[in-house]
Amino acid sequence: MNDVLPARTSPSSERETLAALDLGSNSFHLVIARVDAEGVHVLDERREMVRLAEGLEAHGTLRRPVERRALACLERFGASLRPLPRGAVRVVGTNALRKARNARDFVRRAEALLGHPIEIVSGAEEARLTYLGVASGDAPRPGERRLLIDIGGGSTECILGVGTDVRSAHSLFMGCVSFTERFFPHGRIKRKHFESARNAALAELATFAEGWRGRFDQAWGSSGTMRAIDAILTTNKWGGAGITPEGVALFADAILEHRDVGELRIEGLAPERAPVIPGGLAIVSAALEALSIPRLRAARSAMREGILYDLIGRHADHDVREASIRSFAERHGVDRDQAERVQATALALLRDVSVPWRLDLRDYGAPLRWAAMLHEIGQSLTYAGYHKHGAYLVRNATLAGLAREDAIRVSALIGLHRRRPKLEYVAGLERGEQRELLRVAALLRLGAALHRSRAAIRPPVRAFASGKQLELRLPRAWADSHALAMGEVHAEREHLRRMGVKLRLVVR
Repeated sequence: MNDVLPARTSPSSERETLAALDLGSNSFHLVIARVDAEGVHVLDERREMVRLAEGLEAHGTLRRPVERRALACLERFGASLRPLPRGAVRVVGTNALRKARNARDFVRRAEALLGHPIEIVSGAEEARLTYLGVASGDAPRPGERRLLIDIGGGSTECILGVGTDVRSAHSLFMGCVSFTERFFPHGRIKRKHFESARNAALAELATFAEGWRGRFDQAWGSSGTMRAIDAILTTNKWGGAGITPEGVALFADAILEHRDVGELRIEGLAPERAPVIPGGLAIVSAALEALSIPRLRAARSAMREGILYDLIGRHADHDVREASIRSFAERHGVDRDQAERVQATALALLRDVSVPWRLDLRDYGAPLRWAAMLHEIGQSLTYAGYHKHGAYLVRNATLAGLAREDAIRVSALIGLHRRRPKLEYVAGLERGEQRELLRVAALLRLGAALHRSRAAIRPPVRAFASGKQLELRLPRAWADSHALAMGEVHAEREHLRRMGVKLRLVVR
């Protein structure tokens, strides 16, 4: 990793220790760094090959032995991460955890070992973080068009960018672990197996490859698979500098001289990498052909650096999540003044009741803020049922930096903010989180109700909570002059009762 921050971030003048952990489908990668005015200084880097993807059963359940192996690794990493404050660590899960049916149980146990929350990100977010990570280590020239291919254990991210910005990305269901297991059963190596894997990769790439050819100035490959292939080609002097079609073909011929991955003896090939290299090499071979790439350069950095630099941005007030929420709101013509009024009131209510209702502001402050900003977004489609349209838009949008869990929360809050509440918005959550999210939704409903007239003046409201009871206190003078808002608040009583909240209104 470079010691220099990307130009669009600026570290705090105070020293901070931050950490990023990438729970990849093949390996877990940890980086811990000190950030100060001079830049980023790596304190520790660790990698353990866990092969989470090979632990997925056909029906999507993560096998116990692999789960135990992963948790043992996280327990070791946790010794370094637990002392760090919340917010200083970002842990990201990728394709294997996206696919695992029992991911929630694994995440719960893993979070207890790490002492920090885990985000399972979308393929688009994985691509963005990977591109950011590579750009942090190998900075592009201004205006440079860059292609990046990142091969993980269970997925491959293909990204086109200009400079440090992603312009287009595809997350493909193919990885070095999954393809080796699928096309080289029990580790057996045959030419027909390699060709089948290569053809399958070509089919995945064909959906966009034609439109991407010739649209990049440089092509880069990231991940352990890419670095391993680059090192092997260099060691054996196959195909010249970088990863070339000629070098990959010679490497493939060398692999095909063996009958089993357990027998692979190629100079430069680490024993831990051998079990998954056939599938990874087939994907690289297909990518070079499909995208007409004459040479791939192996990047020094990868997703873990992207996670770290994204985290640095949050600490330096360059939070990509806030920017993507604002951009999404603007794109759909949201009335920003009204959104900010509702946002301010709802957040004030949350601060009032956060202690008695045990609502952690770090968990619910941001989702409530974002939901308030987007609560009217569905009106870009139609007014009727716009809360339902808004919930759908947010749940299915690609919002840079937003974890899947946060997108679900924001979507649920928007869907619950008006009309008769449909409790299915929280049906997939654990019971404790259902109760908490419904209470936060109640605060958003009241914020929207109090601003029904869209008046610029914020209501002087205070909230008090005890158990299921929520008490709102308003001055008599304000209530008498805002009959529309008061009528809306009174009408909320029955709706909130369905959400487990008993509303009491005190006007004095």
